[in-house]
Amino acid sequence: SQLVDKALLRRDPNSGRYSIHELLRQYAEEQLVRSSELEHAAHEAHAKYFADFMKAREIALHDHRGKTALLEVEADFDNIRIAWNYWTNKQDAYRLLESSSALWQYFELRGSYLPAIQYFGDAAQKLTGNEPDVLWARAELRARQAWFACLIGLPDEGLRMAQESIQTLSQLNKQEISVEVLTCAI
Repeated sequence: SQLVDKALLRRDPNSGRYSIHELLRQYAEEQLVRSSELEHAAHEAHAKYFADFMKAREIALHDHRGKTALLEVEADFDNIRIAWNYWTNKQDAYRLLESSSALWQYFELRGSYLPAIQYFGDAAQKLTGNEPDVLWARAELRARQAWFACLIGLPDEGLRMAQESIQTLSQLNKQEISVEVLTCAI
């Protein structure tokens, strides 16, 4: 029994991460799909976990723990992407903005400018709602996209996106434009 357990579920002693045998993962996924309510709850819990995960690493990416935080984000990037897409499809501006600063920092530190443009641009494009929070999130994501556009040598495109972003944010009459968004626009 212990030999079977070790073959189905493994823990890497160096990283503390677990891996599951692919057949068992597929079986669990099939079982989950049988109940749309359970499937929805599992996806929601996964997305919440990784939104919180990114929020917790936001400060660490800026200080002496940056290298460790960068490696943690990198190790779970597929899960982070799935959670990000989940919140994008749900039009959940709050959860997207919770993760956007840490993602911006991650892409900046990795020098992953083209993926960042795609990541923030796709999310901004998919946010189609007209609620103030959704408009705000879309404008912030465009500002972050503008930052990376300038870094790859597209200053005119970056300036256009930044101007649209600041115009949208100004029209919403909120006094809380983040320093990061202003930095992106500058």
